[in-house]
Amino acid sequence: MEKEKMKKMKTIEDEEDNEKDKEDEKNDNEEEINNKEINNNKKVNDNSKEKRKRNEEEIIEYRKSLNERCHSIYTLKEKSSNKEEIYKNAIEFHFIEIQKFRQKENIKKLQKKQYRWIKFLISPEAFIDSKKKVFQQAIKILIKLGNDRNFYPYYNQKEKDNRDYISAIDEGFKEGLEKAISKSKRKFDIKITLKMFKGDMKLDKVKEFNFLSENETDILYNFLYDKNTNRSINMLATNLNIDKNELKEILDSFEIHYNDKGKKRKT
Repeated sequence: MEKEKMKKMKTIEDEEDNEKDKEDEKNDNEEEINNKEINNNKKVNDNSKEKRKRNEEEIIEYRKSLNERCHSIYTLKEKSSNKEEIYKNAIEFHFIEIQKFRQKENIKKLQKKQYRWIKFLISPEAFIDSKKKVFQQAIKILIKLGNDRNFYPYYNQKEKDNRDYISAIDEGFKEGLEKAISKSKRKFDIKITLKMFKGDMKLDKVKEFNFLSENETDILYNFLYDKNTNRSINMLATNLNIDKNELKEILDSFEIHYNDKGKKRKT
Protein backbone atom coordinates (compact mmCIF):
# COMPACT_ATOMS: atom_id res chain seq x y z
CA MET A 1 0.00 0.00 0.00
CA GLU A 2 2.80 2.31 0.95
CA LYS A 3 4.65 1.45 -2.23
CA GLU A 4 1.61 2.18 -4.30
CA LYS A 5 1.28 5.53 -2.66
CA MET A 6 4.94 6.38 -3.24
CA LYS A 7 4.67 5.38 -6.86
CA LYS A 8 1.65 7.56 -7.33
CA MET A 9 3.37 10.53 -5.73
CA LYS A 10 6.41 10.07 -7.98
CA THR A 11 4.17 10.00 -11.01
CA ILE A 12 2.58 13.26 -9.91
CA GLU A 13 6.01 14.82 -9.38
CA ASP A 14 7.15 13.66 -12.82
CA GLU A 15 4.08 15.15 -14.39
CA GLU A 16 4.66 18.44 -12.57
CA ASP A 17 8.29 18.44 -13.72
CA ASN A 18 7.19 17.79 -17.28
CA GLU A 19 4.68 20.60 -17.07
CA LYS A 20 7.35 22.90 -15.72
CA ASP A 21 9.77 21.89 -18.46
CA LYS A 22 7.11 22.53 -21.05
CA GLU A 23 6.37 25.92 -19.51
CA ASP A 24 10.06 26.80 -19.46
CA GLU A 25 10.44 25.67 -23.04
CA LYS A 26 7.42 27.73 -24.02
CA ASN A 27 8.86 30.78 -22.27
CA ASP A 28 12.21 30.22 -23.95
CA ASN A 29 10.52 29.97 -27.33
CA GLU A 30 8.53 33.12 -26.71
CA GLU A 31 11.66 34.95 -25.63
CA GLU A 32 13.50 33.75 -28.72
CA ILE A 33 10.63 34.88 -30.92
CA ASN A 34 10.58 38.26 -29.20
CA ASN A 35 14.33 38.62 -29.65
CA LYS A 36 14.02 37.74 -33.32
CA GLU A 37 11.28 40.32 -33.75
CA ILE A 38 13.38 42.93 -31.98
CA ASN A 39 16.39 42.09 -34.15
CA ASN A 40 14.27 42.14 -37.29
CA ASN A 41 12.77 45.48 -36.34
CA LYS A 42 16.24 46.80 -35.62
CA LYS A 43 17.47 45.58 -39.00
CA VAL A 44 14.47 47.18 -40.70
CA ASN A 45 15.15 50.45 -38.90
CA ASP A 46 18.85 50.27 -39.71
CA ASN A 47 18.07 49.50 -43.34
CA SER A 48 15.59 52.37 -43.46
CA LYS A 49 18.14 54.77 -42.00
CA GLU A 50 20.79 53.55 -44.42
CA LYS A 51 18.36 53.85 -47.31
CA ARG A 52 17.37 57.38 -46.29
CA LYS A 53 21.03 58.31 -45.99
CA ARG A 54 21.76 56.92 -49.47
CA ASN A 55 18.76 58.76 -50.88
CA GLU A 56 19.88 62.03 -49.29
CA GLU A 57 23.40 61.56 -50.68
CA GLU A 58 22.00 60.78 -54.13
CA ILE A 59 19.81 63.90 -54.01
CA ILE A 60 22.78 66.06 -52.98
CA GLU A 61 24.93 64.55 -55.74
CA TYR A 62 22.13 65.02 -58.29
CA ARG A 63 21.65 68.66 -57.33
CA LYS A 64 25.39 69.21 -57.60
CA SER A 65 25.44 67.64 -61.06
CA LEU A 66 22.53 69.89 -62.11
CA ASN A 67 24.38 72.98 -60.93
CA GLU A 68 27.48 71.96 -62.89
CA ARG A 69 25.75 70.56 -65.99
CA CYS A 70 26.06 72.99 -68.88
CA HIS A 71 24.59 70.77 -71.60
CA SER A 72 21.49 68.63 -71.00
CA ILE A 73 19.96 66.25 -73.56
CA TYR A 74 16.39 64.97 -73.27
CA THR A 75 14.43 62.48 -75.38
CA LEU A 76 10.80 61.31 -75.68
CA LYS A 77 9.60 58.06 -74.06
CA GLU A 78 6.34 56.15 -74.21
CA LYS A 79 4.85 56.46 -70.72
CA SER A 80 3.55 52.92 -70.13
CA SER A 81 6.66 51.14 -71.45
CA ASN A 82 9.15 53.81 -70.37
CA LYS A 83 10.99 53.24 -73.66
CA GLU A 84 11.98 55.61 -76.44
CA GLU A 85 10.53 53.27 -79.06
CA ILE A 86 9.95 55.08 -82.38
CA TYR A 87 11.56 58.30 -81.13
CA LYS A 88 14.91 56.73 -80.28
CA ASN A 89 17.70 58.73 -81.95
CA ALA A 90 15.01 60.69 -83.79
CA ILE A 91 14.10 63.55 -81.46
CA GLU A 92 16.39 65.16 -78.91
CA PHE A 93 16.05 68.35 -76.89
CA HIS A 94 19.30 70.15 -76.07
CA PHE A 95 19.49 72.73 -73.29
CA ILE A 96 22.76 74.68 -73.30
CA GLU A 97 23.54 77.07 -70.44
CA ILE A 98 26.34 79.27 -71.75
CA GLN A 99 27.16 80.89 -68.42
CA LYS A 100 27.94 77.49 -66.89
CA PHE A 101 30.69 76.98 -69.47
CA ARG A 102 32.57 79.72 -67.63
CA GLN A 103 32.70 77.59 -64.48
CA LYS A 104 36.07 76.08 -63.61
CA GLU A 105 34.86 72.49 -63.95
CA ASN A 106 33.44 73.15 -67.44
CA ILE A 107 36.11 75.33 -69.09
CA LYS A 108 37.93 72.33 -70.57
CA LYS A 109 34.76 71.34 -72.42
CA LEU A 110 35.17 74.43 -74.61
CA GLN A 111 38.12 72.71 -76.28
CA LYS A 112 35.81 70.03 -77.68
CA LYS A 113 34.79 70.35 -81.31
CA GLN A 114 31.08 70.23 -80.50
CA TYR A 115 31.35 73.36 -78.34
CA ARG A 116 33.42 75.56 -80.68
CA TRP A 117 30.56 77.99 -81.28
CA ILE A 118 29.92 78.28 -77.56
CA LYS A 119 33.57 79.22 -77.16
CA PHE A 120 33.18 81.74 -79.98
CA LEU A 121 30.23 83.36 -78.23
CA ILE A 122 32.17 83.57 -74.96
CA SER A 123 35.59 84.57 -76.35
CA PRO A 124 35.45 85.63 -80.02
CA GLU A 125 38.97 87.08 -79.76
CA ALA A 126 40.28 83.51 -79.46
CA PHE A 127 39.30 82.96 -83.11
CA ILE A 128 40.99 86.00 -84.64
CA ASP A 129 43.80 83.84 -86.00
CA SER A 130 41.59 80.86 -86.81
CA LYS A 131 42.23 79.22 -90.18
CA LYS A 132 38.64 78.00 -90.38
CA LYS A 133 36.78 80.03 -93.00
CA VAL A 134 33.54 79.92 -91.04
CA PHE A 135 35.15 81.63 -88.04
CA GLN A 136 37.03 84.10 -90.24
CA GLN A 137 33.68 85.05 -91.74
CA ALA A 138 32.11 85.30 -88.28
CA ILE A 139 34.88 87.68 -87.12
CA LYS A 140 34.34 89.82 -90.24
CA ILE A 141 30.62 89.99 -89.48
CA LEU A 142 31.35 91.04 -85.91
CA ILE A 143 33.60 93.82 -87.18
CA LYS A 144 31.01 94.86 -89.75
CA LEU A 145 28.22 94.95 -87.19
CA GLY A 146 30.44 96.96 -84.88
CA ASN A 147 30.66 99.66 -87.52
CA ASP A 148 27.08 99.49 -88.80
CA ARG A 149 25.22 102.44 -87.29
CA ASN A 150 21.89 100.89 -88.28
CA PHE A 151 22.74 97.97 -86.03
CA TYR A 152 23.39 100.17 -82.99
CA PRO A 153 19.73 100.48 -81.85
CA TYR A 154 19.35 96.70 -81.76
CA TYR A 155 22.70 96.29 -80.03
CA ASN A 156 21.91 99.00 -77.48
CA GLN A 157 18.55 97.41 -76.74
CA LYS A 158 20.25 94.07 -76.16
CA GLU A 159 22.79 95.74 -73.91
CA LYS A 160 19.95 97.38 -71.99
CA ASP A 161 18.22 94.01 -71.59
CA ASN A 162 21.46 92.53 -70.29
CA ARG A 163 21.94 95.40 -67.87
CA ASP A 164 18.39 95.04 -66.61
CA TYR A 165 18.98 91.34 -66.05
CA ILE A 166 22.27 91.91 -64.30
CA SER A 167 20.77 94.57 -62.04
CA ALA A 168 18.19 92.05 -60.88
CA ILE A 169 20.81 89.68 -59.48
CA ASP A 170 23.34 89.95 -56.69
CA GLU A 171 25.29 93.22 -56.75
CA GLY A 172 28.61 91.51 -56.11
CA PHE A 173 28.09 89.05 -58.94
CA LYS A 174 26.99 91.91 -61.18
CA GLU A 175 30.19 93.82 -60.54
CA GLY A 176 32.35 90.76 -61.23
CA LEU A 177 30.43 89.90 -64.40
CA GLU A 178 30.65 93.42 -65.78
CA LYS A 179 34.38 93.53 -65.10
CA ALA A 180 34.85 90.20 -66.86
CA ILE A 181 32.87 91.38 -69.88
CA SER A 182 34.76 94.68 -70.02
CA LYS A 183 38.08 92.88 -69.64
CA SER A 184 37.28 90.44 -72.44
CA LYS A 185 36.10 93.24 -74.75
CA ARG A 186 39.27 95.24 -74.10
CA LYS A 187 41.47 92.33 -75.14
CA PHE A 188 39.36 91.76 -78.23
CA ASP A 189 39.56 95.44 -79.29
CA ILE A 190 43.35 95.51 -78.94
CA LYS A 191 43.82 92.23 -80.82
CA ILE A 192 41.54 93.32 -83.66
CA THR A 193 43.36 96.66 -83.98
CA LEU A 194 46.75 94.92 -84.00
CA LYS A 195 45.51 92.46 -86.60
CA MET A 196 44.45 95.31 -88.87
CA PHE A 197 47.83 97.03 -88.45
CA LYS A 198 49.67 93.78 -89.13
CA GLY A 199 47.54 93.43 -92.26
CA ASP A 200 49.04 96.73 -93.51
CA MET A 201 45.84 98.70 -93.03
CA LYS A 202 46.40 102.46 -92.96
CA LEU A 203 46.12 104.35 -89.66
CA ASP A 204 43.16 106.50 -90.75
CA LYS A 205 41.29 103.44 -91.95
CA VAL A 206 41.89 101.61 -88.66
CA LYS A 207 40.56 104.61 -86.74
CA GLU A 208 37.31 104.41 -88.68
CA PHE A 209 36.51 101.10 -87.00
CA ASN A 210 36.56 102.75 -83.54
CA PHE A 211 37.66 99.66 -81.65
CA LEU A 212 39.99 101.91 -79.66
CA SER A 213 39.88 105.65 -79.13
CA GLU A 214 41.85 107.76 -81.62
CA ASN A 215 44.49 108.48 -78.98
CA GLU A 216 44.85 104.78 -78.07
CA THR A 217 45.04 103.84 -81.75
CA ASP A 218 47.84 106.39 -82.23
CA ILE A 219 49.67 105.02 -79.19
CA LEU A 220 49.47 101.47 -80.54
CA TYR A 221 50.53 102.61 -84.01
CA ASN A 222 53.57 104.48 -82.64
CA PHE A 223 54.47 101.48 -80.51
CA LEU A 224 54.59 99.35 -83.66
CA TYR A 225 56.16 101.69 -86.17
CA ASP A 226 57.92 104.60 -84.41
CA LYS A 227 61.63 103.74 -84.38
CA ASN A 228 62.26 106.24 -81.59
CA THR A 229 59.94 104.53 -79.12
CA ASN A 230 61.53 102.30 -76.48
CA ARG A 231 58.65 99.82 -76.75
CA SER A 232 58.05 99.75 -73.01
CA ILE A 233 55.30 97.28 -72.26
CA ASN A 234 54.71 98.89 -68.87
CA MET A 235 53.95 102.24 -70.48
CA LEU A 236 51.82 100.65 -73.21
CA ALA A 237 49.79 98.68 -70.66
CA THR A 238 49.16 101.86 -68.68
CA ASN A 239 48.17 103.88 -71.76
CA LEU A 240 45.82 101.16 -73.02
CA ASN A 241 44.41 100.48 -69.55
CA ILE A 242 45.05 96.74 -69.66
CA ASP A 243 46.85 94.29 -67.41
CA LYS A 244 50.53 93.96 -68.33
CA ASN A 245 50.50 90.15 -68.43
CA GLU A 246 47.42 90.11 -70.65
CA LEU A 247 49.10 92.60 -72.98
CA LYS A 248 52.19 90.38 -73.07
CA GLU A 249 50.03 87.45 -74.10
CA ILE A 250 48.51 89.50 -76.93
CA LEU A 251 51.85 90.82 -78.21
CA ASP A 252 53.42 87.36 -78.01
CA SER A 253 50.60 85.93 -80.12
CA PHE A 254 51.55 88.41 -82.87
CA GLU A 255 55.29 87.93 -82.23
CA ILE A 256 55.71 91.64 -81.52
CA HIS A 257 58.83 92.49 -79.53
CA TYR A 258 58.75 94.80 -76.50
CA ASN A 259 60.88 96.01 -73.60
CA ASP A 260 60.07 94.65 -70.18
CA LYS A 261 62.10 96.43 -67.48
CA GLY A 262 64.99 96.96 -69.84
CA LYS A 263 64.89 93.42 -71.24
CA LYS A 264 63.74 93.28 -74.83
CA ARG A 265 61.67 90.36 -76.01
CA LYS A 266 63.03 89.11 -79.30
CA THR A 267 60.82 88.06 -82.18
